[in-house]
Amino acid sequence: GPAGLAAVGADGTMAVAMHDLDPTKGDEVYEAWMIGSDGVPIALGGFKVGETGIAYFRGSGVPAEPGVILALTREPRAGATVPSSDPVSAGTTISG
Repeated sequence: GPAGLAAVGADGTMAVAMHDLDPTKGDEVYEAWMIGSDGVPIALGGFKVGETGIAYFRGSGVPAEPGVILALTREPRAGATVPSSDPVSAGTTISG
């Protein structure tokens, strides 16, 4: 399945690099989510993926603390306020 790496800066900026994602079609996007200790997903933004299956995404507003979940879902269109499906990829931040 998809794999990648995410990094969160001390200022809350985030960068994600992914590979082996299925290409998006039409209005579909992959949406990045932050899930804190309250368990509520917060949308960080969406992006399209081409035939290579490789994608890069930059966002902000992520707390620079361990234990925050970063997840990707595939959404039927941009602008999702809640995930419409289970994550295609997820990971938890650690302190470095």
